[in-house]
Amino acid sequence: MINRPPSGSTIDLTDEQLAKIGLVAALEAQSKDHVWLAIKALDRLDGTAWVKRKNDKFFELTASALRVAENVDQQLFEVLTDVEQLRLDLGWRRNAILHATWANDGKGQLVTRDWKRGINLDLAALDEAIAIGSQLSLASKAAVMRIADLIASGAMQQGSPVAPCVHVRSSNNTDVCF
Repeated sequence: MINRPPSGSTIDLTDEQLAKIGLVAALEAQSKDHVWLAIKALDRLDGTAWVKRKNDKFFELTASALRVAENVDQQLFEVLTDVEQLRLDLGWRRNAILHATWANDGKGQLVTRDWKRGINLDLAALDEAIAIGSQLSLASKAAVMRIADLIASGAMQQGSPVAPCVHVRSSNNTDVCF
């Protein structure tokens, strides 16, 4: 059992439930970082410009990546389109789970109330969000790997010549610089 400080909440979530809530947030954060890395390569950003993009919202990063990818590679564009759809699918669930009020539904079941959207979710929503977040994380990593393959094949240039290099191994084990 984790020693938790007292809180104003009267609903005690179990350690497993809290871990699932944290996993939803972590999967989204991983995915955003993958797309942020993709932007470095797609826009050939120098270090300063790339670090500034870290503060962009996830939807801004995916929109930017999609705009560039459309003119670079159809497969990459399709993967990033999947990333955007999964981001949308996870986004409202994540917000409802992380920012909502947890309570008992009167039948002894835990539910979360997202007041902004006017919806209730039960604990099964945690598992759904984890499944979608896992798909999102894998799709965003696939975008990074597709870019690495494009760089390794010569179809895309390596990162900015003045930027710090982020090394990624392509599927054929070639070390490329984002």
